[in-house]
Amino acid sequence: MSKVKKATFKDLIVKKIQKEESITKVKDIYVSSMNATLTFKKPKDDFILNAIDEMGDMKSTRVIVEVYEKLIYHCCEMLQDPELHKELEVVDPLDTVNALFDLQDKMEIGEQLMDFFDLNQRNEEVKNL
Repeated sequence: MSKVKKATFKDLIVKKIQKEESITKVKDIYVSSMNATLTFKKPKDDFILNAIDEMGDMKSTRVIVEVYEKLIYHCCEMLQDPELHKELEVVDPLDTVNALFDLQDKMEIGEQLMDFFDLNQRNEEVKNL
């Protein structure tokens, strides 16, 4: 077993910087039906926790897709544009995702978001508590 070092003041400063950088993390996700990428931003931890809670035991595909829809909308600033809503003739902004993407797209994007946000790993860790 290797010896664990004692954290230093410098280690704490580095950790704070890493946390701040993770807050502004973005990722371009390829959407095959568009043959293009969309940029997604990592949500706040509260949003991630709510997504994990909503997914529950992950046995309901319908619930998973509904959470994916929320993640897709809330993490992509481009989808939140009121002009886009107007062009798509959506009343509820969350309907933007359904107006643009079919089930395969939502699953493709949602799974990549789960990996990007480490939700799969976090969900398993929470279940095992």
